[in-house]
Amino acid sequence: GGGGGGGGVPSAAAPAAVADLAAQEPENDVDRFEWYRGRAEQGDADAQYNLGTCYDEGRGVEKNDEQAFLWFSRAAEQGDADAQFSLGVCFHEGKGVEKDDAKAIELWTKAANQNNEDAQFILGWKDAGANEGET
Repeated sequence: GGGGGGGGVPSAAAPAAVADLAAQEPENDVDRFEWYRGRAEQGDADAQYNLGTCYDEGRGVEKNDEQAFLWFSRAAEQGDADAQFSLGVCFHEGKGVEKDDAKAIELWTKAANQNNEDAQFILGWKDAGANEGET
């Protein structure tokens, strides 16, 4: 497979102009992917997570487990709970990385501690649909 590199604008181009362009999230998957990528490369954790999801699901770009893992990792390192959960799934399923359940549980625990419901559910901290939890 190998994809060609996109002809990107040099990053020295005024960030203010980029911010104006990127004020509104595009509707189209391909445009949205490019939009996330621009923000992700500037270190936006939310965009990094969304970019990982694009690669994970093949939305606006060819599906790529390694790239999904890479971007989930970057966002998770910044403390993004959704990314920590998704990165845990990568480790659990061996997607884009060697399978490692201990690492998956460690990441899910971090996400669950930030009230990520998917992580809390997968760890058995809460039943589906149950709101009352013991602390």
